[in-house]
Amino acid sequence: MNKLPKGYYAITSDFENADNVFFFGGVSYEVEKNVNLFPNVRAALDSISSDTPETCIPGLEAYGVLPCAVFLLTKGRHRIG
Repeated sequence: MNKLPKGYYAITSDFENADNVFFFGGVSYEVEKNVNLFPNVRAALDSISSDTPETCIPGLEAYGVLPCAVFLLTKGRHRIG
């Protein structure tokens, strides 16, 4: 399993029941709660560092390597904060 690269942050609608795996673009990534896996956008914004991606993950190739943090959201209802 791949580790979610630096600069990418996962937001899950079921944080309480989330394990340490996040799926995006058919790839599973190892994540850690409150490090790169968050319950909502506000929690992520309050916790993330200024890291930006150094690589492009599968499914985002059309955008290339972005110059800012990237939030990946699961299906479901999400709250901003």
